[in-house]
Amino acid sequence: MIVLDTSGSMLQEGTFEWQAGSPKVSRHEASKRAFRLFVAGGEGPDGTRFDGRSTERGTDAIGLVTFEMWPQTLSPPTLNHTVLLHLLDHAAPGTDEGSNIGDAIAEGLIRLEKTSPPRKVMILLSDGELEYTGFVDEDRKPLKPRQAAQLAAKLGIPIYVIDTGGDLPPDAKSADIERRQDARAINQAVADLSGGRLFSANDGKKLLEVCRTIDKLERQPIPTHAFRRYHELYPWFVGAALGLLLVLVLLEQTIWRRFP
Repeated sequence: MIVLDTSGSMLQEGTFEWQAGSPKVSRHEASKRAFRLFVAGGEGPDGTRFDGRSTERGTDAIGLVTFEMWPQTLSPPTLNHTVLLHLLDHAAPGTDEGSNIGDAIAEGLIRLEKTSPPRKVMILLSDGELEYTGFVDEDRKPLKPRQAAQLAAKLGIPIYVIDTGGDLPPDAKSADIERRQDARAINQAVADLSGGRLFSANDGKKLLEVCRTIDKLERQPIPTHAFRRYHELYPWFVGAALGLLLVLVLLEQTIWRRFP
């Protein structure tokens, strides 16, 4: 399950270098490009090639959840990757209302829990910055990211977290620095509590390296039921024994016959 942050901080243009020498794009746009290569395969901007998750070795069911203030399931886990990528490309842009990571993780867990494969993982791509400005009902408070990560651990679902927040300039305000540190701490906690891993990606090259690493981590074979076919060989031994017995009888009646 891919859980993609579409909040305002992810949609800011000119914040992410996808390829050296090319105009910078938003973190959200870079994320879509990377996940397209991860799912469908193809050649990246650095010339390296991705196999994708649909190969002669099998196809993975992949789902997609986007989130800002509220999570939205664009696609439950599906084997139809063409439809999945179409939904990813045409997802409605987010707003600047907030970023609710905890509920987004919970939404992805609900979708994964209903699937049958024995191996289930989640990939969360976010800058980690939390905002809860869109909640009006005080009784409906969002699930905290750490709580959601604990739920993932109980279900045995590791979360690979990709932090795209980047590094702040040296002259950044102290409030912005503290905000970035808190975001990284949140992402680290989600990865640690769920049994997953945290990756940082500040440009397109690094983001593709992270996707390639996750791809390799999830290429291990999954054990399934083994069936053995048994062949009964005893008739051959019974036949051989009867044949030897018959020969013995014949010899005793002829060559080995004794006279009084």
